[in-house]
Amino acid sequence: MPRRASPKLTHLDERGAARMVDVAAKPPTAREALAECIVRMAPATIE
Repeated sequence: MPRRASPKLTHLDERGAARMVDVAAKPPTAREALAECIVRMAPATIE
């Protein structure tokens, strides 16, 4: 199966730096994210 070429990323400029992209014409979408973390600190930090 032939491999398709990757489309150009629209959020990167010619140097690979991130840039803002106008998304005003895109329809709204529902998205959900879930995150988890562990925070460790000395007991004295909480007091």
